[in-house]
Amino acid sequence: MYDPSGYTGTHISAVLKQMEREQSWLARRMGVSPALVQHVISGRRSITRNFVDRACRALDLPEVVLFFGPPELLADTANMTDGKLVGVA
Repeated sequence: MYDPSGYTGTHISAVLKQMEREQSWLARRMGVSPALVQHVISGRRSITRNFVDRACRALDLPEVVLFFGPPELLADTANMTDGKLVGVA
């Protein structure tokens, strides 16, 4: 498990785009405000452990991919359908 303190840049936008989901969808799944998600993605807010845990659960992705790995790691064919990452309901 990584210490997220100090990290602001994430791959959340790329993941949401690939899943064809909006930031507001992620916020609802995480139980946080859309503004918080937007601020973390834009780098205006630092990432907290709570945010990491909620985002990973909401997107069903490991934190290393979501926050620290290259977006290419999302191309795991086990999670792909017609070239797109399969989203969670």
